[in-house]
Amino acid sequence: MLYLPWFLSFPFHRQSEYVYKFFRKRIVHKGTANLAVFLLPGGEYFMEKRNDLITGIWKFKDAVTEKELEEFAQELAQDDHYLHVYIRKVSKDQFGVGIAYKSEVEVDQEKFHEFMDQMKNKLYKKFGTGLVGWDFANTTTTFKGF
Repeated sequence: MLYLPWFLSFPFHRQSEYVYKFFRKRIVHKGTANLAVFLLPGGEYFMEKRNDLITGIWKFKDAVTEKELEEFAQELAQDDHYLHVYIRKVSKDQFGVGIAYKSEVEVDQEKFHEFMDQMKNKLYKKFGTGLVGWDFANTTTTFKGF
C-alpha cells in the first residue's frame, strides 16, 4: 500500500491541486495512466496493486434480456469470492455483467486463463452465442472500495 507524502496529505486546495496535476502529468507521460494519483476526500490516499483480483465485464447481445442477466448475476453473487457483481449497459442495446473476483491465491497467467476458460464455457452453455465479448484483467490497481 502506498501513502502520499506529507505535503500531499493537506486538505485539497490550490497547492495540492497543482501537485496533483504535476504527478498526474508525470504518470500519464510514462504510459501508466491507470496508476494515476488520486486524492480522496479529506486528503487521504492509497493505492494498492492487487494480484489476487480478476476484474472485468462480459458483454452480451441485445437478444439476451436484462432479466436473464439478473438471474446469472444472482448466481454469481452467492459465491463469496465475488466482491462486486453488477449489470450495466455496454452499448445502445446491449448489457454486460461486471465482476470483481477475489482469488485465495495470487493469480498468475495460468490461473487467469483457467478461470476465464471455465467461465467462458459456463457462459456459452447458458447463453450460447449471446456472449459477444469480454474485457478482463488479472492485475488490478485499487484506490478505494476493495
